[in-house]
Amino acid sequence: MSSGGLTKVLHGLERRGLITRVEGKADRRNKPVRLTAKGRALAERAMSNVLDSSRRLIMSGLSESEVQRMTSLLRKLLAVLEDPAR
Repeated sequence: MSSGGLTKVLHGLERRGLITRVEGKADRRNKPVRLTAKGRALAERAMSNVLDSSRRLIMSGLSESEVQRMTSLLRKLLAVLEDPAR
């Protein structure tokens, strides 16, 4: 996404009251973005919907024991990937 495209998206979010942007103190071109309470609530609802949808999808194709086994294997893989000695 171009910087102009991102600016357009941010303006839309700001107009909808989902974010606030203020000029940076050191650099006026820098405008930190912060979620408003309304934006935070929307993001939380969206994430809840995504998690529920993912859970339904996984449970429609795997048994409870398969999900437990997959979870165990993914944790094992994650431990390897997060190992700083790697």
